Amino acid sequence: MICALLSAVPTVPAAPSVPAGQQVRYNLPVTDPDKRLGTLNRTFDLALPYKTLAHRQNLTELLSAPPVDAAPPAAGYPLLLYFHGQYGSPAGAAGFSSLGAKEGFITVAAQGLAENSLLALDTTWSVAAEGRTDVCDRTKAQFVMTSCRTTNRVSVCNWATCYSDVALTSTLLVALTDAGVPYDADRVYLSGCSNGGMLSDYLVTQLPGVFAGVVPWYGAFLKDFLPPSAAAALAGSSALLLIGEDDTIIPPAGGESPGGYEGGYLYVSQLEQLSAWASANGCDARTTPLALPAYDTLAKTCVEHRGCDGGVRVGYCRYKGQAHGFQWQQAADSWMLWLARRFGA
Repeated sequence: MICALLSAVPTVPAAPSVPAGQQVRYNLPVTDPDKRLGTLNRTFDLALPYKTLAHRQNLTELLSAPPVDAAPPAAGYPLLLYFHGQYGSPAGAAGFSSLGAKEGFITVAAQGLAENSLLALDTTWSVAAEGRTDVCDRTKAQFVMTSCRTTNRVSVCNWATCYSDVALTSTLLVALTDAGVPYDADRVYLSGCSNGGMLSDYLVTQLPGVFAGVVPWYGAFLKDFLPPSAAAALAGSSALLLIGEDDTIIPPAGGESPGGYEGGYLYVSQLEQLSAWASANGCDARTTPLALPAYDTLAKTCVEHRGCDGGVRVGYCRYKGQAHGFQWQQAADSWMLWLARRFGA
C-alpha cells in the first residue's frame, strides 16, 4: 500500500542547486541549562565551500547533499563560527562565506537574541554577565531581556539575553556533526565583532580544547572574567586580538568605557588578555613585530608572542586612528584570509 502511494506521487522537478559560499538558514532547538528557560528555537546561517545539488530545507538533508565537484578532505574542512555585534545579524558573515568558498572552509553564523527589545533590533549574546554588579559602573541597565527577568538575573549591568550562548554553541557543533557536515573538529575557529568578539573570547574559556583559534574584533573580557582558572583554559588556542586605537566602547587600555547608552562597563585591557594567552600557551614573554597581512591597508601596529607550545600563535593588532566599529570588514577579510591559509598548518 505504501509503495503504491509512493509510486502515484507525481515527479517533482529537481530543486535548484546551492552555490558554494551561499548562506542558508536553519533552525536549531536549544535546551537551556536553566530549566526555567526551557527549549528555544534558534537560527543560524551555514555556508559550505562547495556546490550542492540538493535544496536543503533542513539540516538532515545535508547527508544527501554531497559536493558536486569533489569529495571533502579526509579530515573535513576547517569551520569558522562567526558572531555578529550587538544589533547585528548573520548577514555580516557574507564576506567570510565568500572567502570560505575560495579558500575551502565552512562558515556558520548564528543569530543573537533580541527578545523583547524595540522592533527586535537589539540582538545580543550572553557572556553570563547578566545580573552581576561587578562588571559595570552604571546607574541604570542598558536593557533587561525577558529571559533575565524569568531567571531573576537583573542588575544595572544588564544589556544582553540570559539564554546560554555556550549551550547554543555546543548544541550547534553536535547538530553539524549529526547532520554529516564535513568539518574538521580539530580546526574549529571563532571570530566576532564587539559583543560577538566578547562571546568569542568567552567561549574559549567555557569550552576549553574545542577551538583551534579565535580572532575577536574590538571585543574583550569583562572585569573579573579572566581569573587564573579562565586564563588556563586558553591553552591550545591561537589568538589574534584586533581593536581600534580610539575605541571608547571597549577601550584598548581596559577599565571603564565612557558614559552613554553603551558606557560604564568595565573591561580587561587588550595587553592583559594578550599576556594571559601567551602565558597559557608557553609563548615567549617578549613580543616581536607582526607584519602580516600586507593586504590589510588600514594603518596598524601588530605584535606577536613567538615560541608558543604546539604551533599556537598569539598576536595583537591595534589600528591607529580607528574607533569602535572601524572599517572592520575590510581588515577582517584580510586577516581571515591570512588565517585561512594557515588552517592546514
